[in-house]
Amino acid sequence: MSTNLLPFNPSNFNAETDAQYNADPIRVGGYPVNSPIPSSLLNKTLTQQNIGPAIAQAMAAKGYTVNDYPFSALVTVMGNLLTTADLYNGGTTLAYAANLSIVASIYSYFDVTLTGPNCNMVISSVRNFQQLWFIIRQDSTGGRTATINIQGIGPAAASNYSIPLSTEPNAVNIFSALVGGDGSCFLATPIQVI
Repeated sequence: MSTNLLPFNPSNFNAETDAQYNADPIRVGGYPVNSPIPSSLLNKTLTQQNIGPAIAQAMAAKGYTVNDYPFSALVTVMGNLLTTADLYNGGTTLAYAANLSIVASIYSYFDVTLTGPNCNMVISSVRNFQQLWFIIRQDSTGGRTATINIQGIGPAAASNYSIPLSTEPNAVNIFSALVGGDGSCFLATPIQVI
């Protein structure tokens, strides 16, 4: 798409070198009161701010419109950048509860052993394009059941979906859910691990 965020002094004209900038006492201590600013220092300082236009141009190349105004629109576009907080790499082992509240903003992988007759898993804080994985284990008694409710997403949110689990004692099932770009939820059929 496009951007109006442009780099300052892209040719690095009349700018301090990296070594000069690193050792410059004004850069280290700040600009003195009522003193002129050397143009080579100012050029280097402003050139260092080009990370913003560089990110904007990279986002524009991926189809986004990135402009400096309105600021709220700029924040929305920058929200498409992924960080480790968005990747949901972590997992956790959950203690069984008849009504199990699962917050998906922290983890994407969940491991629970069913030790009671039924487990109603209520999933909250999901995001578009998030993939959730569940390892659901039967205890030595077996015959346990589980339902899932995925809250706070789009038109096809899962509600009281009964997960078809293998009920043999000590059976292990893997189950996944994928949240689409429009918030729709797609549930995969569990597979039994042998």
